[in-house]
Amino acid sequence: MADSAFTIGDIGEQLINEFYNRAVRTDDWYDNKKDGKINNLTYEVKTFRLNFKTQGFWVDQSQFKKLDGVDLLFFVKVPEKIEDGLVLYLATNHHTRYESFSHKGKNMRSYPLTFCLELGRIDDNRVKIVYDNSISISQYKRYA
Repeated sequence: MADSAFTIGDIGEQLINEFYNRAVRTDDWYDNKKDGKINNLTYEVKTFRLNFKTQGFWVDQSQFKKLDGVDLLFFVKVPEKIEDGLVLYLATNHHTRYESFSHKGKNMRSYPLTFCLELGRIDDNRVKIVYDNSISISQYKRYA
């Protein structure tokens, strides 16, 4: 399971690095402050499925400090089917444009798609890699 999550996250970071030619990924995969820098701005990348109910990207409380500490927050949307591709988003005003809630006893945030700027779509072989790895760690069997 950890390998699948690692693969998905790594591909998401690769995509942002390719999209912004000035992006420099951090050397430390476990950096608790950022995934990288674009010029003098720090950024974080989350490669997640979109929650159907809220139409937002759900983030666990363990990530709040990291997200609040970066200048730019990117989401890479995991596809529901391969034809969807991987869609890259920039969360606009991510420090204030989220909804807080509790889910199964955890504090969570939803970053609504309506506050995300679509940057592009990727349709190469990485779509299937992310899709397959997402199926392997899916908790709610939405792929059935």
